[in-house]
Amino acid sequence: MHPNERLICAFYEAFDKKDYKTMQNAYHPQACFSDPVFQNLSASEVRAMWEMLTRSAGDLKINFRGAEADDHQGQCRWEARYTFSGTGRPVHNVIDASFRFEEGKILH
Repeated sequence: MHPNERLICAFYEAFDKKDYKTMQNAYHPQACFSDPVFQNLSASEVRAMWEMLTRSAGDLKINFRGAEADDHQGQCRWEARYTFSGTGRPVHNVIDASFRFEEGKILH
């Protein structure tokens, strides 16, 4: 298994355990992040986002599959299941994530 593929797996295993410190450590000092909800985050904002999400996660469960990576890029499909606190309704999100790596860390 490529080291960056192991990094992806370790990241999502930490996410399922709500281990934000391991997730934060996976990011490069120059990292950035953007998705439809959290747009154009800097490295420090990315780290704060994962801490906030895992600390407020409640019954969050993460599953992932299809992790693939080489020296420069990677991908993974992951699923989040949780109860939305505002309504009490169950949520199931399926996300196709892509990554860029630098120096053995997630850059983007």
